[in-house]
Amino acid sequence: QHPDTASCISNIGGAHEALGDHMQALQMLGLALQIRYVVLGEMHPTTGTSYGSVALVYNELGDVVHATEFMANAVRILSTALGADHPTTQKHAYWLAQLQAHPASKASS
Repeated sequence: QHPDTASCISNIGGAHEALGDHMQALQMLGLALQIRYVVLGEMHPTTGTSYGSVALVYNELGDVVHATEFMANAVRILSTALGADHPTTQKHAYWLAQLQAHPASKASS
């Protein structure tokens, strides 16, 4: 397992997401997250953004519970790794707030 492998898998997941194949995207992005968690560690910013990517797919699938859970993990990790004022942290915090405030809407809008 290598971080570059996770990046390639994540890119494939993003392509599936763009094509509307949410289940395949979820599988690929979940695998990338698993690799990053093992190789980079839980508190690495890239692991945090992977949690966010998985959350957005769950949201697209209408699974707001899992979307909120994964996005909360992303915000927790990114806040610790990058700080609360970092643009990446703020973007994920915004998406989390959208999920919490409007559970029936798409957070990535």
